[in-house]
Amino acid sequence: MIDYLNKCNFFETDQSHKITDVARYIQNLNKNGELTNFTVSLFGNGSKKEIKINNSYAVDLLERKSRTNKEQNKISLSVVSTEPHEAVDLTQDEFKNYLSNISNAKRIYNAAEDEKKFERLNRGYIRYNRSPKRGNLNIYPIYYNNKDKDDNFEETLVAISLSFPNTQLPEHEASIPYQVNSVYSRYEDMENN
Repeated sequence: MIDYLNKCNFFETDQSHKITDVARYIQNLNKNGELTNFTVSLFGNGSKKEIKINNSYAVDLLERKSRTNKEQNKISLSVVSTEPHEAVDLTQDEFKNYLSNISNAKRIYNAAEDEKKFERLNRGYIRYNRSPKRGNLNIYPIYYNNKDKDDNFEETLVAISLSFPNTQLPEHEASIPYQVNSVYSRYEDMENN
């Protein structure tokens, strides 16, 4: 997984983590016996043209809407991953426990009242019930067509989502140093040049 992440060309945004930081995090947990395995799922049940991934796997591209992006030459997609996708790797027992957690949470929280809070809680239970030894990588081949632009730009993109379990390690063993303020980071780059 670490090699895969380090070899891929990722478009990083201000909201995303640097992929090198993600790879270092996985490597750090590997050293401590966690994230030793990954489930890889290829989502290719879309309605757009068919392509082959790795010259082996025929998939129909998913179509995703784009979000407004003020920067030129950059593509921003709306939601790619959902809770069912994040839970795709859970074992039968893990999934039963997850459903039990959700059922209990519904007794405490009003899901209709605070949908965002419940969505975060839902994803948290998925991660809580996943084995600390296993991560989840979902691959989404996407058909992108920007009909709003004059050039009618079309592109095949590959988006990924990673989902990690809750770690069983103490924070000082699991964490890696990283910088969260991208504005500060850009400012530092300008000062150093």
